[in-house]
Amino acid sequence: EDFSAYDIVLSNNLEIHGQLEIFSFDVPFTLYFSPYALENGNIQLRGEAVELANFSLPVSGVMSLLARQLELPEFIAVDSNRQIIEIYLIELMEDYSFDLAVTQINLEEDIIEFNLGMDREMLTNQLD
Repeated sequence: EDFSAYDIVLSNNLEIHGQLEIFSFDVPFTLYFSPYALENGNIQLRGEAVELANFSLPVSGVMSLLARQLELPEFIAVDSNRQIIEIYLIELMEDYSFDLAVTQINLEEDIIEFNLGMDREMLTNQLD
């Protein structure tokens, strides 16, 4: 399954809404994460809470189920034991002509800052 079946919402945290298959039933869930900018420019999402129908499951358990049911691209790593998802922006940008690094994330203050690096020659070719 791919990400198109999931909704990602930014509010005071990052929320992933979707459905997990549990005992052959599709069960709606919401995972709540606190996002952090890492010094290397990557994004780390720390699992904070989960809503899963009427079931009481730990965040790590739901993250583990989600990771097994999704075909994750190589630039996303899930560590369900530590309740962390890491997004490797350098690997994500390998197919593009620019670099992207997150410098600050503060959703409560509505701040998301990135550094964008572009090759000077590529940029001047685009402007000509």
